[in-house]
Amino acid sequence: MNEITDSHERLIDIVQRAGDAILEIYATDFEVTDKADDSPLTQADLAAHRVIAEGLAELDPTTPIISEESDPPPYAERRHWQRYWLVDPLDGTREFVNRNGEFTVNIALVEDGVPTLGVVGVPVQQRIFLGDCNPGRRTAYVIEAGGRQLLNTRPYSPRV
Repeated sequence: MNEITDSHERLIDIVQRAGDAILEIYATDFEVTDKADDSPLTQADLAAHRVIAEGLAELDPTTPIISEESDPPPYAERRHWQRYWLVDPLDGTREFVNRNGEFTVNIALVEDGVPTLGVVGVPVQQRIFLGDCNPGRRTAYVIEAGGRQLLNTRPYSPRV
């Protein structure tokens, strides 16, 4: 069943809006600070995080979110989660700072320890990739200004 569902559409919209928020800041003379681990942090990271956190809470209020831009709950709590969103609002902040366009917006749904749904946006290219490996919904698309293209994929088979 290679169809984009309403939930897929809403995730695509969240990623698009996060990308738009990033690009607004990308076009300015933004500031860069350092996180505790010495990785860079910009207002674009935080703006994208807010868009995604609000969008996911509206889409699926019962599923918790782990984001690179927020403190995770203690492991003693998280280890019992069977389902959660894993988010990197601006993956490639160094590339963002260097203005080379090689950064993405990443959202994954993890169920029973396995990523089952992923959306990756490439804001500078105005391109979004969506992959859903849930039984009965297996689908992969690339979404661009020219429309949507179904991608030919094969089932995931982890190498052991």
